[in-house]
Amino acid sequence: MLNRLRIGSKIGSGFTLSIVILSAIGFFSYGSTKELIGSSRKEKHTYEVLSKIAELSSQLTKAETGQRGYIITGEQSYLEPYLASNKVLDQTITELQEITRDNPKQQRLVERLKPLINQRMIVMQEVINLRRKQGLAAAREAILTNKGQRLMLEIADLGEQMKKEEQRLLELRTNQAQSAANRTLDSIVYSIPLISLILAGIGFWLTRHISIPLQKISQAAETMADGDLSVSLPRSDRLDEIGVLTRTFNQMVENLRVSYQQNAEQNWLKSNLAEFTQTLQGQRHRESVAQLILSKLAPLVGAQQGVFYIMTKLTKNLY
Repeated sequence: MLNRLRIGSKIGSGFTLSIVILSAIGFFSYGSTKELIGSSRKEKHTYEVLSKIAELSSQLTKAETGQRGYIITGEQSYLEPYLASNKVLDQTITELQEITRDNPKQQRLVERLKPLINQRMIVMQEVINLRRKQGLAAAREAILTNKGQRLMLEIADLGEQMKKEEQRLLELRTNQAQSAANRTLDSIVYSIPLISLILAGIGFWLTRHISIPLQKISQAAETMADGDLSVSLPRSDRLDEIGVLTRTFNQMVENLRVSYQQNAEQNWLKSNLAEFTQTLQGQRHRESVAQLILSKLAPLVGAQQGVFYIMTKLTKNLY
């Protein structure tokens, strides 16, 4: 099939194949890079969720610290951490619910966590009110019911479940990111020598099918130009320009050989006729003429002997 293609088609096919291979490698690298970016974003998202869970736990701890300080001292200033946390807890829960929207399991845990936190804040506010209105003893009695502690244990348990889920996702996404990074690196490391090898193969193929035959034709033409008409090119069944040029060259050499042979024969004949004419000038006797012609002609044509027949005119009377 390759022998039927024109040179331009062969070169175009080589470049097309190179572009296709480069495009395939490029698409593979693009896919790996895109996957790496996606995995990195997911990793970042997981860290954001873990950070938000830690922030929620920290705000609850600050609220408890402020409550405890007020109950012990009765000083209003100790309530500042509690009041500050109380203002942002709802927003933190809402943000946590928003960033876990892509995970139904985490959404269910947040839905369970939200009322527990609200109840815990209500219990803390009730104890603060008791301390403010009835004193330390009443607040102490409310604390000893362990209602707040039970709520905090439930909240901590749900928070731990959310952390474990995010850590599981983090490990999974880290592995995915590492795999994507390895594939991206491999596509870069191996594609360069692969592309070089493919391009070298295409170059070798083009050289073998185009450059080398043209070089042989060029050398044959130089040999013919030096006067050697014995040169010829191997028979080719190619249908491209190389095949046409090869057959045309061989036909041209054959025509030149025939023309050269004909010219040589004509020159041989003319030169010998001229020599015979010069030799016979001034000769009048038939025996001398015959002897001269035979002495020149016999060796010229490669004959060992030669004979001249002289016809005499016969007169016959008819009655």
